[in-house]
Amino acid sequence: MQAYPSSTEDYLKELRQHYRAAISALDAMEHAESLSSLRLYLQKFMKESEYVS
Repeated sequence: MQAYPSSTEDYLKELRQHYRAAISALDAMEHAESLSSLRLYLQKFMKESEYVS
């Protein structure tokens, strides 16, 4: 039995959202049409990755 199941579930839900956002940014980088858009996607990926790690 977990001491704080709702807190744990909320935390995992938030982690999953950041993980999905990081993967989405990574996918977008593969299709970037300019260096500036690539840079923006890379920044998004790095920001979201920080949350996950």
